[in-house]
This record gives sequence, structure tokens and C-alpha cells, in this order.
Amino acid sequence: MTSSLATPVLLLAFNRPETTARVFEAIREARPARLYVAADGPRLSRAGEAERCAEVRRLATAVDWPCRVQTLFRAENLGCKHGVSTAIDWFFSREERGIVLEDDCLPSQSFFRFAGELLERMKDDPRVFAIQGSFFGSAPMPRASYLYSKMFYMWGWASWADRWRSVNVETLDLAGIRGALDKEHWLGAGYWLRNYWLDVVDRQAAGKIDSWGNPVLFHCFSRRLYNVTPTRNLVLNIGLGPSATRTASLALGPFHREAQDADFPLVHCARYEGPEAMFRFEQRWRAQLTPWVVFRQVMHRKFPRLYAALRGALQAARPGGSSQ
Repeated sequence: MTSSLATPVLLLAFNRPETTARVFEAIREARPARLYVAADGPRLSRAGEAERCAEVRRLATAVDWPCRVQTLFRAENLGCKHGVSTAIDWFFSREERGIVLEDDCLPSQSFFRFAGELLERMKDDPRVFAIQGSFFGSAPMPRASYLYSKMFYMWGWASWADRWRSVNVETLDLAGIRGALDKEHWLGAGYWLRNYWLDVVDRQAAGKIDSWGNPVLFHCFSRRLYNVTPTRNLVLNIGLGPSATRTASLALGPFHREAQDADFPLVHCARYEGPEAMFRFEQRWRAQLTPWVVFRQVMHRKFPRLYAALRGALQAARPGGSSQ
């Protein structure tokens, strides 16, 4: 009989029985001694969603191993930002550390051990916010089992209650974020990249993006925090496609095609080491930063009138198009 996983796990679910079943099976194989399941409520305007949500809740709590299960099932739909962030609040109000998996984040079995070992190793380092499972780096990578990234990836991660409690998803530290990006060049001195993220910050602050992940990323920017990232991909996003909330058209890099296994014992690296080659590559695939996307975002932010005029002219030039 496989021994139980000591690190508690939070499963965030909603309305996708197919992906939930696969992620739950990976959790079942890991056999955590404590499992938390949080599920947002159905949207009444969506036909059949209540039934799918009910099936997800049944699948996510079908525990057949020794385990303490706690649930947070919402009667109403809170949406991506508040549904997820309040569930993580709930989890870390009961546990001092733990693993967070959404219902489309399929981990390899080694991710659980990887996260557990590094949660213990990094527990007293306040500059480390999270242990991540996704890898968007480029080959070749150093022999070390992980590097320190300045980006936060929400596709399978682990953290500590004290780090999470410092996050405020409602109010962004705009001065701190802009100081890090614009003055200290936290992400490098590149004009286009810096202004791309400043534009995302402005849209999040204006309420044009309903995301819980962006505020966490910006929290890491403003406080100059690192996130431990494996040098091979340990968590696969299986939710890409038409049913996804934000990643329906996302195209990922060649290193994010499967959930791989890490080698143990882990090979530790120097504190805060993260080569520039990895950073450039992860920017490209994590944020889909094609030259056109970056140019468009910066033009929109820096030259709104010119951008609007060019956009209108392009729309009018299309067959059947109109600038109205």
C-alpha cells in the first residue's frame, strides 16, 4: 500500500467533469492525508451547468483512501477572481502550507514530492513566494532540478500561509509594481516587455481583467519575490480549448507537452539563480508575447489616439469592414 502524502492538497473545481476526473485520479494516486475541495457555483444562465457542477463535486470527493476531506461548495457563482482567491484564503486559513491544483492541471506523481521537499527547504526564505510545477524554459538547462523565476505560474503550485496572506487581489500596489518594472527593471531593461506588463497592470487595476493570477504575479513584482520553477515540466494543462476561461487559444512551447517526472534526490541550485535564456523563453510562451502582441499593447498604452485611428483604418479596409 502506497504511503500517504503529508502535504495537504487543495483542488479547485467548477464545471468540467472530464478534466476533474483526471486530476482527481492523480491526487488519488498520491493519497494525501488531507484534501480540500473548493467548487464555484453554477451560472444560472448556462443550461446544464448545474448538473455538470454537481457531477464535478461528486467526482472530486470520491475518496477511497484514509483522508480527511473538507469542502467549500458555493451556491452562487463568484467568478474566476473571487471564486479562486477566496477558496485559497479558506485553504490557507486551515493549513500552514500546501499544494494548489486547479481542475485542469494534471500533475506527475513526482510533483507532489518536489513541492513537499521544497516547501520544507524554502520555508524560512521570505523572498520565495511559491513552488511551481510548470516549466516554460529553454534547453539546455543546468543540472539543477529547479531555478528561481520572477514569474508566477498558477498551473500547479505550492506555498505557505504566511506568503499567501500578504497578497491582496483587490488592491494593487501600483507604486511598487511600477517602481519594480519601470525604475528597477525587475524584468530587464527591454522597453517593449516592460510596457507590455505595465499595460496589463493598468487593465487589471481598471477592472478590465477579472483575474486572480495577475494580482499574485504583480504582488511578486512589487515585492521582488521569486518562484521556484522546475527545470522540466511537472504539471500539464489539460484544459486548453474552447471550454477554457482564458486559455482557449493559447499555444504553448515545446517543453509543455507532458507532465514529466523529476529525478530524486533533487539537485539544488544557487540561491535565486535563473539564467536569462530561460527568462526570455518563458516570457514568450507564458504570456504569448509575440512581437505583434507586444507592439499592439504598447501602442494602445502609449499612443491611444494613434492606436484607435490605426485600428479603425484597418477595420474599414477589411471586406465589409467599417470604422464605426
